[in-house]
Amino acid sequence: MRNAAFMMVAFANPALVGAVCPSSRWLAAAMADAAHGARLIVELGAGTGSITEALLAQHPAVPLVAVELQRELANLLQQRFGGIEVRCAGAHDVLAELHAHSPPQTVLVSSLPFQSLPAPWRDSTVLAIASFLCADARRRLVQYTYRQKAPFELPAGSELRWTRVGRVWRNAPPATLWSLQRH
Repeated sequence: MRNAAFMMVAFANPALVGAVCPSSRWLAAAMADAAHGARLIVELGAGTGSITEALLAQHPAVPLVAVELQRELANLLQQRFGGIEVRCAGAHDVLAELHAHSPPQTVLVSSLPFQSLPAPWRDSTVLAIASFLCADARRRLVQYTYRQKAPFELPAGSELRWTRVGRVWRNAPPATLWSLQRH
């Protein structure tokens, strides 16, 4: 059912999916590992829940908000993981809402396809992430990309810095993990 839902949404709106298949269990585990120390996890672009499942397994006591724009996938997430908060909305809207009352150790775990997102959505999401992270140096973003360079360009004069976290070869295609934080 997960793969069928993924394929249906991917064919209907490929720019909003940006992947050829759901994340592998190895990529999901690496993303969950990178969320260490979180007091709140906000998963952006939760999709079919591959990474959601790993986050819940590795961080069972940490509240999780799963954000998914595609209604079909958001419904699937709610069915699979009844104990978490699922938001069917744009990442920028959810981050704006959570900005003021999220704990300092909030970790954003993102599967958003920045390279294929339409420019207005990409730009508003990047600005929302930057604003959210700059509010506290203990907040960070964990993001993967299929390319060797950072997932997206930072706004001019940004206090944020990208750090390469690792590489997951057992994923189709192989993925590079990055962390973004204020320095």
